[in-house]
Amino acid sequence: MSKVVENYYNQTVEIEWSRLDRHPIEFEITKKHIDQFLLPKSRILDVGGGPGKYSFHYAAAGHQVTLFDLSPLNVAFAGKKQEEFGVKFENLIVGNATSMTTVPDKTFDFIFCMGPLYHLTNERDRSKVLMECRRVLKDTGKVLFSFVTHMAQTISVIKRNMTNIGSWEPALVQGIETGINDTEFDTGFTEAYFMRPESIRDFVGKAGFSVLKIAGAEGLACQSEERLMNLDRCSLEKWIDFLFRYSEDESILGANQHVICIAEKRF
Repeated sequence: MSKVVENYYNQTVEIEWSRLDRHPIEFEITKKHIDQFLLPKSRILDVGGGPGKYSFHYAAAGHQVTLFDLSPLNVAFAGKKQEEFGVKFENLIVGNATSMTTVPDKTFDFIFCMGPLYHLTNERDRSKVLMECRRVLKDTGKVLFSFVTHMAQTISVIKRNMTNIGSWEPALVQGIETGINDTEFDTGFTEAYFMRPESIRDFVGKAGFSVLKIAGAEGLACQSEERLMNLDRCSLEKWIDFLFRYSEDESILGANQHVICIAEKRF
């Protein structure tokens, strides 16, 4: 993974920390999928976990969590937050997901890989991440891979600045057709790869995994999140339950900005 990506996340630690506060639907739906498979007191590896939003949640729930991230400043931020949250991670590691040399084989019950596959534009590097996850996962373990969809950027633009379609159309088409982000476009997001949901099962399978489920992290809420956030808590929770119920519907996967895949080793 390039220095460009590392530098980007070193400069956006606070933004990443608050991202799931701004997008709680993604956070809540993803946790619901994880909790269907996660056993009590599991050893969890959060690969590319940034400042540790998921790590803190599951460490507080009694799991042994190791946070592994490319950005030294993200890892340092998480280290300082431990006392504030009253939790202690099993380990904090700065490293590259394509070569997790400091992590022993067959160590973890569950792996979260929600980040690295967003930023590797070379398929060989993406496959390396999958193989490293397979290596450090216990034979009975589960892994969650997360992808940014090929329509995610267009969905974002429609929500934020739809009047610019005239000048932005070429960049949007390029992102959809190639999967490669133009780092000079729109908000200046870093190097990124946008995955077609229909390609996920084959991609994960080639690395020796059996897919247990593929689901959208936002469901039908992508275009309506801001309005849903204005609801009272009870109504919002009912919507989250509803969105979760239909999050695996294949007909809407491409309408999500993030798609998750939960898998296990195939022997």
